[in-house]
Amino acid sequence: MLDQDVEIEEIINRLKIIGKIIKNKVTKEQEESFKRWIINIFRNRMEKGERENIDKLLREISEMEVDGMISNLGRKLEEEFKYRERKGREEGLIKGRIEGRIEGKREGIKEGIKQGIKEGKYKVVKNLIKMGVDLKIVAQGAGISYEEVMKIKEEVEKEKH
Repeated sequence: MLDQDVEIEEIINRLKIIGKIIKNKVTKEQEESFKRWIINIFRNRMEKGERENIDKLLREISEMEVDGMISNLGRKLEEEFKYRERKGREEGLIKGRIEGRIEGKREGIKEGIKQGIKEGKYKVVKNLIKMGVDLKIVAQGAGISYEEVMKIKEEVEKEKH
């Protein structure tokens, strides 16, 4: 039962059935053995911090009847599952934010490099034009179109005036 993917309500219902059987058909010693067994099963499936919460609850309910113990244990398990679910969502959000920031930085760096190369190329083309290098050679050397070189030449000429 605990190894399967079962809803908490189903676990509680099954435990209640077992509790009724135990209450009506076993000795007090067997009932105590069952209580210890069920306590250990749930305690061993929890992480350390959660185990301490379960231990506290189990100490409080160890004197109860099996029915009351199962109801309280079921309620506590439901709280623990909700807590784990909430904690998992929070951890997922944090992880997603971190991954998003990392990806954003990568993209920013990539774009920055592209922009830097473009600006550097623009400055070199501008300087070559000012030096009087043939515009076709400038275009070919910079890997840009002749039309782009002509636009940059117009900008250089406007700066002169």
